[in-house]
Amino acid sequence: MNTTIRLRDVPEQILDRSCWEELLEFAHTKQNALELINAGDPQAWPEWWDLAVRGTSLDERAKAWKAGRKLLFELKSSEPL
Repeated sequence: MNTTIRLRDVPEQILDRSCWEELLEFAHTKQNALELINAGDPQAWPEWWDLAVRGTSLDERAKAWKAGRKLLFELKSSEPL
């Protein structure tokens, strides 16, 4: 029997915990953090980042973007559950 598990329901159980918590702290909500996992480079897409996390610095955005890239790579390279 196959059961579908959605990432949005269990990110803290599937993703690297410290990286997820870092991204979640920056994003403030689980939904925003999930969206940031697949966000574009903040230097190339400043308008998107302005809407997503208004009032944050480029350095903060770059750090969050790197965390998102790490989590995305982890997801793409992991075995299906």
